This record gives sequence, C-alpha cells and structure tokens, in this order.
Amino acid sequence: MFEGGKGSGKEQFESPTGIAVDGYGKVFNADMGNHSIEKFSPTGAFVSTIKIVGNNHGHSSEPSGIAVDHVG
Repeated sequence: MFEGGKGSGKEQFESPTGIAVDGYGKVFNADMGNHSIEKFSPTGAFVSTIKIVGNNHGHSSEPSGIAVDHVG
C-alpha cells in the first residue's frame, strides 16, 4: 500500500515508532527520527506532515507513539 524509503522527505521515514488508523481510515505514522507525524489517506496517498518541536521544559520532539480516540 505504501511506497517510499528511508530519509527525511515527503513519504520517507527515518525511525517510525508508531502507527494509528482513525475511524475514517486515515493513517498516522509517528516518526521519531524525523521529529514528525505523517498523515496518509485511506488509499495510502500522502496528505501532510506535522513537525514536532520540543521545548525547554523537558518535552521531547521525538514522538515515540501515536493513538486516536473514538472521534478521530
């Protein structure tokens, strides 16, 4: 379903650490190495990237997992 490779560009993963699918079939991938969450359509088409930014309060910019609730 998905094509791509290792890297930091669109549709590329460095260290994927989690995956979740919402009630609409959208797929979310947490990528620790790229400090991001990537969103894909139910057919596997790339939709967008959310960059995670850490702060000075000990919050990491490396997502280690992801989950969705019943409302998406």
